[in-house]
Amino acid sequence: MSDVVRLELPLPPSMNVYWRRGPNRSPKAKFPVVTHISAAGRQFRRHVKMLWQARRGGRRQLTGPLYVLGAFWFPTLASDVDNRIKSALDALEHAGVFKNDRQVADLTFFRAGTVGRGNEGSLLIEVGPLEWKNLTVEEFKKSGAWE
Repeated sequence: MSDVVRLELPLPPSMNVYWRRGPNRSPKAKFPVVTHISAAGRQFRRHVKMLWQARRGGRRQLTGPLYVLGAFWFPTLASDVDNRIKSALDALEHAGVFKNDRQVADLTFFRAGTVGRGNEGSLLIEVGPLEWKNLTVEEFKKSGAWE
């Protein structure tokens, strides 16, 4: 399964940290405030890109419908799983693992455990081609995999 990508990433920033709003400094600005990726978000994206380039080998960008499976290890139980998924997907897209996160047709993330306060946490992530990508919903139901 050479088309499957497995990476261990640092814990993605939460969406509350990933996006920032600030003044629009463009002289042709139509809107006084813009939303942009924060410094923490840009740093995370660079780190993921570096990890992907180191592990990529000769692999090409994944195409077609994809599945994503992720296991979070958080410092404490207080962290939200859903608040970090989008920043992880955006970073994988930016790194070139896949062209666009719209390709993700099956998405599963879960809390695997905690690593203790003071530790950074991590995300183990797997991305690969969706096995049923050419089937309609009716064909998928008839295949028996629906049950």
